[in-house]
Amino acid sequence: MKEIEKPEEVRTPERIRLEEEVKEVAVRLILRETGYKPRFVMERLDKDMYDDMGVDSVQMVSILARIETEYDLDISEEDAHKIRTPNDLIRITADYIEDQ
Repeated sequence: MKEIEKPEEVRTPERIRLEEEVKEVAVRLILRETGYKPRFVMERLDKDMYDDMGVDSVQMVSILARIETEYDLDISEEDAHKIRTPNDLIRITADYIEDQ
């Protein structure tokens, strides 16, 4: 039996702008916490922050705390555990901002 393909999520212009804004903040926070060069992070937005970028759990907690403070959010522990890549951080943060 052929698997039914799910339609891709439609991203509105507003969502795209929101994600771009969150990306700027997220990258800035990752740079601040890790000391990495901007190019290193921008080339690895889909890479695992732990396994591929060498971010440790203490750094990750700090990044999450800073993004929560920046946007006055409270990201659930369950959702925090879903964040593996910078793009995950951007997407989940944008989801929480939209839900406010």
